Amino acid sequence: MSYRFPWHRLSDEQLLDLRICDLPIKIKGSFLEPHIKRLYSELNNRGIRFKPHVWLAEEWFSPDGVPGHSREFARWARSPLARAGMVAGAKALALTALDLLASPETLAQAKQDFTRQGGSE
Repeated sequence: MSYRFPWHRLSDEQLLDLRICDLPIKIKGSFLEPHIKRLYSELNNRGIRFKPHVWLAEEWFSPDGVPGHSREFARWARSPLARAGMVAGAKALALTALDLLASPETLAQAKQDFTRQGGSE
């Protein structure tokens, strides 16, 4: 039996008060599912073990401890502010790598710190 949400019975005010989690919409079986599977496959094929959680959301957020992606995140990631932040972050990473390469002592200390904090080499 196919379930259809009775949109036509709700006023505009009632529709605006609905939370996404209360709607009968899901990623599984939707047009989004094959795109998510492709993302996971591409990450896996490149040896990237990170598998972001994907969910439907009405706001831009990522719960603490849950690496993920949402439509709002993607929209904001294309903004000029996001691009400036990405460039600044890339510069910081590149300059840190240069510092480590230029100083064997600093690199050795960074490795010790990483291992001590639970990382593995």
